[in-house]
Amino acid sequence: MLADTLMLDISKATDARRERSRQLDLLAEQAAQLTAVTSSAAALALTERAKAVLTREDAGAAGKLASEIREYIAHEQKVKAAEAKRRTILTTLAELGYEVREGVETAWAKEGKLVMRRAANPQMGVEVKGAVGTDQLQFRPVRFGTAGSKSDRANDRAIETLWCADFDKLHKRVQAEKGDFKIDKATAVGAVEVLFITEPENPHTRRGARSPLNSRSL
Repeated sequence: MLADTLMLDISKATDARRERSRQLDLLAEQAAQLTAVTSSAAALALTERAKAVLTREDAGAAGKLASEIREYIAHEQKVKAAEAKRRTILTTLAELGYEVREGVETAWAKEGKLVMRRAANPQMGVEVKGAVGTDQLQFRPVRFGTAGSKSDRANDRAIETLWCADFDKLHKRVQAEKGDFKIDKATAVGAVEVLFITEPENPHTRRGARSPLNSRSL
């Protein structure tokens, strides 16, 4: 009986050592992945916490911290994927002739939306809405004009039709490169009013001298 008890105690101690070692190894692995994914201030803080836990070999803290780091890595990967998709969208819109200007990504992050004019058709543009770091985006065709030209359904339909063709090209490009550009909702031409943006009578007062952004720099 005593021998059996001793063997049981030894077995439990061995299992505890293995679990302790597993938790510490897992934390070390997660910390290494974190360093490879990002060097943000939050990531550096997590890395320093991991070093401290590993130094004192605190298996209990190691398990909790490994889970925290794993969640942070998943979040960062999602954010980076969304950023890459936005860059592809902006690059493609620029290639389709929309005026994607310097600082556009910063403006998108600040405002949560962008409005871009189509250079070949200055009356036409597109609004892109969606908070930075999220996968959901909304595209809406835009018509620019003076207050007196707001009611122009024929022009609106022409703009919507052209935008549908542009969006089809955009969707195929992003789908081919990123593989996850899913359309949740689409509306038929004429079903939703085109966004109208009123401009001054004198066109020279509404357009700056900035040149469109070269798509390769996005």
